[in-house]
Amino acid sequence: MMTPDAVVEAYVSDVARRLPRAKRNDVALELQALLRDELQGKAEMSGRAADEAMALELVRAFGAPEEVAERYRPAGFTIIPATRSARFAAVALGGVVLQWLGTLPTALLKEPGRELVMLGAWWLTYGLGALWWPGFMVTAAIAGGWVRHRWPPAPVSTWRPSSRDRDEINRTTWVISSIAAAFGIAALVGAPWWAKNFLPPAAAGVFEYDADFLPLGGAVVVAMWTLTAVSCAIVFFEGRWRALTRQIDLAATLLWFAVLTWLVVGPRIFVNDAADEAAKFWMGVVAAMVAIDLAVKIYRQMQRPRAVALAGIVKT
Repeated sequence: MMTPDAVVEAYVSDVARRLPRAKRNDVALELQALLRDELQGKAEMSGRAADEAMALELVRAFGAPEEVAERYRPAGFTIIPATRSARFAAVALGGVVLQWLGTLPTALLKEPGRELVMLGAWWLTYGLGALWWPGFMVTAAIAGGWVRHRWPPAPVSTWRPSSRDRDEINRTTWVISSIAAAFGIAALVGAPWWAKNFLPPAAAGVFEYDADFLPLGGAVVVAMWTLTAVSCAIVFFEGRWRALTRQIDLAATLLWFAVLTWLVVGPRIFVNDAADEAAKFWMGVVAAMVAIDLAVKIYRQMQRPRAVALAGIVKT
């Protein structure tokens, strides 16, 4: 169950994230104040305190979040709703790039030694031909926009706040992940010991760390493990994320990406050449995954309007 203010704040946040960042905070403050005033007036007229049902009735009557976001933009015949333009562009350009990736390598490899000639021939055929996809999307968007303008849908909103608190963590999952991480760290740190005691002598040397790596590289990795463990412990004991811990996590993810990149292109890790190359390859894979995770976190951080602090969900 949510408080009336929590319903209003969740609704305002849902509207604000669909607006440009430049006006997101101003609109959020204005809309939040307006809805709170209307909710208070509605409660006074009904002679009872505001509750979740009253707040939901108010925001649903106000309109769906995407419709309210459109009210803060110039009116007119819209081919592509502004809140969906970035996604439209990504799909359009992504379709072109996929076609290029599928046809360009084949064209360049068709006649070795004549790559420039084949590149020109490819551009005049498959290269420019791939632009049919954005053209098709724009044509479909024009037709769809005209239909929505000519026969607009009924203004009925079924919006309700998400039942899941995105800041709350699942402690059971965190415990399992922490145990798995601890075993992984122990396996890496103790690699020379368990290799020496449990593997044949010929194979034990494969897991021997380079003597020049441990003083600096080992210290940096241990420091990063410590920072990650401390930040995760704070979130675990609080049971939820907050602004400070999210910023710490973002900084730690950025540092991990920098450290992993340095390990891939920098010092030798293992004495054995094959083991060192394999370690650097898999660290490169992990670095790519960390980069994707970093991009997702930055995107989500930018989507959160600073002017509206989401209220906690009160469970009964």
